[in-house]
Amino acid sequence: MAAAAAIPPKAIPILGLKLGACSCMVMQSDLEEVSLPRIECSRPEDQRYAPAPRPVDSRASEEQRAPQPQAGTGQVPSVPMMQKLEIQQETAPVPKLEEPAVVAQVEQQHQQQQQLRPSFISKAAPPLGPVGSGGWQIEEDMTEDMRQVRSEALEQVEKEGKARLSQWHLDFLTAATLVNYVEPIATGHLVNTLRRRKEKESLLTAKTDIYLNSSFRVIGWDGEGTSVVAHEWCTMRKSCYYGLDQVEYLGWTSMDLNKPGANGFITIVDFGGGFNPFHFLNPKPILALAGMIEGQWRRRLKAAYMVEMPPSFQRFMTFFLRALKDTTCSKFHFCSSPEEMLSTLESMGCDEETRETCRLSMVNRREPDARQKWFPVVDHSFFKDKLADLGWSQDLEYLSERHHERLREAIQQFRVWKWGLPQARPRPSAAEAVSAAGSGLLHGRSGGGVRAEEAAAASMPLVASRQDQGMQGTPLPVEAARGRKKARPRSLLRRTLGCLVCGACGQ
Repeated sequence: MAAAAAIPPKAIPILGLKLGACSCMVMQSDLEEVSLPRIECSRPEDQRYAPAPRPVDSRASEEQRAPQPQAGTGQVPSVPMMQKLEIQQETAPVPKLEEPAVVAQVEQQHQQQQQLRPSFISKAAPPLGPVGSGGWQIEEDMTEDMRQVRSEALEQVEKEGKARLSQWHLDFLTAATLVNYVEPIATGHLVNTLRRRKEKESLLTAKTDIYLNSSFRVIGWDGEGTSVVAHEWCTMRKSCYYGLDQVEYLGWTSMDLNKPGANGFITIVDFGGGFNPFHFLNPKPILALAGMIEGQWRRRLKAAYMVEMPPSFQRFMTFFLRALKDTTCSKFHFCSSPEEMLSTLESMGCDEETRETCRLSMVNRREPDARQKWFPVVDHSFFKDKLADLGWSQDLEYLSERHHERLREAIQQFRVWKWGLPQARPRPSAAEAVSAAGSGLLHGRSGGGVRAEEAAAASMPLVASRQDQGMQGTPLPVEAARGRKKARPRSLLRRTLGCLVCGACGQ
């Protein structure tokens, strides 16, 4: 009997509570008293659901006030236990609701998080298209000319390859893509683009790692929602040959960041930190870059700005311009100082973050002893937050397939966050664009361009360097910068090389 009395009573669970992230268990024994633990809610949203103390009715009868047997045990709590419960009930703090301002702030943060969740976005927005497709496919924006050039180009490419194109190539032919091949219809130009994308499919899908040779990246958008791409020659790790894959991948990616209805991209090349002339001794990558622009992005390039180009780079620029057509050369402009470039961005309607990112990068490049810093691919606060776990910085040398997938997810979330859900938007016709250019700026609202009447008076695109301008901003005709006269006929060899480089004729 004594041994049996020494055995401690077995604890029996009688109550289990779980509120949000906190839980508790009430245990009862046959001989000991039971004490209920205090319920503490760690999260603000759990406090509103915390149980309030049960009021005691003074008019209740003695039988109602008497302790009732506990469920499942048939036992009545002892008097000391009831006294302890009453003391805890009186001293327990009554949870108070949050202030209205705090509750509103928490609900607002919750709504913002819900908007950025991939599950929410996948239900609200269509899937993101392939690299360079312009984002989403809006069927209402398709015109008869777009459908015509699409069917003709597909028929010609499939006839040459004797096989149908994959769905990845078909999804590329969105309204945002086909608008660059109508008015006038340029079926051959679209065929050349499809050929090159078929060759570079492993690159554009990041099946092979992409070498990041320099700071080539997107830094913001202008007033119309066109991507602004920045590049500094002083950040190049190797010759420009090793940066062609990066230029092609990022050039197409920048179009997926555009606002629905916007087209193309704007390029800023800053020479403030200097350049290595040994990176440009091989003329082959320079011609390849010209062919990339002329063969694929001739209508997509909105404007290109050269900031503080030194006289020593004039020979490379002259060689580069010889491989481009006059209409493409007219989009190149020269800025003599960073202040002029910043004022140009302001006239283009760029937001404050875009201008500040450009200003900080130009200041950093002009400090030779400072560490050069930038965020790869898209230098924007949204992508810095979304891709923070990847540890991206200026030290990143290769873009892997995993990086590519995460980037595409971030682009889909960014488009919903910044531009909203897709809608069918009217696109201006070619006649409207020409009339707008004749009455206003040559580049519409892009800013920084010359007047249409000034370009017509010069009869040639305007190109100049700081040496030729005499630091006064006086432009020179393009033909003078090229080193040849317009009336001089081109030889058969030069015409053949030009066709091999640009490949835009479609023959």
